[in-house]
Amino acid sequence: MKNIYEITLTNFNEMNDIQKKRIASLDEIEKLLNELGPLVSNAKNETIELYSGNAGSYDINKPIEIVLSYLKEIKQLLSEK
Repeated sequence: MKNIYEITLTNFNEMNDIQKKRIASLDEIEKLLNELGPLVSNAKNETIELYSGNAGSYDINKPIEIVLSYLKEIKQLLSEK
């Protein structure tokens, strides 16, 4: 009986180049998403620091609203069937 790794490897070897590129793109997306967590955390800390003691400030140090909008759109795209 084949284990899951052998089955996955066999399936991957049977894929055509376009399919392999799409799977590789998903790997890259996962990598980028994993890199976003620390960046978001840093942006949050920088924003808190910017507004601390400066409650009337509307300064912008990161494009937070744009990033949030993009992420919501990405989620919607991936959720559609």
